[in-house]
Amino acid sequence: MGKKFLIVLGIILALLIGLVLAKDLIIKSAIEFGGSKALGTKVRLSGFHLSFSKQSVELNGLTVANPDGFPSGDMIAIDDIKVACLLQDLKEKKVHLTEVTFSVKELALIRNAQGKLNVESLKGSGSEEKNGGKKEKPAQGKAEYSFLIDKLTIAAPKVTYTELSPATANAQPQNFNLKFNKTYTNVDSVEKLTWLLITDVTKEAGLKSVAAIGSKALQGVGFATDEAKGLIGAVTGTLFGDKEK
Repeated sequence: MGKKFLIVLGIILALLIGLVLAKDLIIKSAIEFGGSKALGTKVRLSGFHLSFSKQSVELNGLTVANPDGFPSGDMIAIDDIKVACLLQDLKEKKVHLTEVTFSVKELALIRNAQGKLNVESLKGSGSEEKNGGKKEKPAQGKAEYSFLIDKLTIAAPKVTYTELSPATANAQPQNFNLKFNKTYTNVDSVEKLTWLLITDVTKEAGLKSVAAIGSKALQGVGFATDEAKGLIGAVTGTLFGDKEK
């Protein structure tokens, strides 16, 4: 009897572990697919783990590739992102993160021969224009998500900047080794998060003119697009078995 109980218990535990791993893999794939579609360039993630009991999420090896029109390679590489969150709030269309830590490996900014930065060329950036020069309108018919990070910490040790021209197609990047480690509170929009992650770090490297362009490009970044809403909806559905309303 005792042996059979242990066997049954072992099967139950194996199934539970399998379900947890399956959720992690599904959400990891959703982040890669949805992120790539939203930004218009390849987004990769080497690891993802969500803990309901700890109300935490950890992402490892997140990279965003340079968009079309730029040399191959990653625009940003992040070693890990650690998040403490209120998962149930997603059902109420609230993204409430109590604490977030970004450990950035490298931010690689490139200005191409046409004078455009790689961050400006991401799909969904404020400078991106479609439909005959008109900016893409926010998605209609879906409720907006609220967003709040109570405490945000960003560590970024390295920024590179490369300026290309027809005469210097193989220009060498300028390297800036930083001791950037800052904490912010009450970050209440995706736009502000992205601004801090890219523009504030760039300013620390002394690239103020580049930072100003990057800041303008990031205006309006948020949950407005169908891709962004679809990604959050897919994650919410995977976690709770609910479809986004």
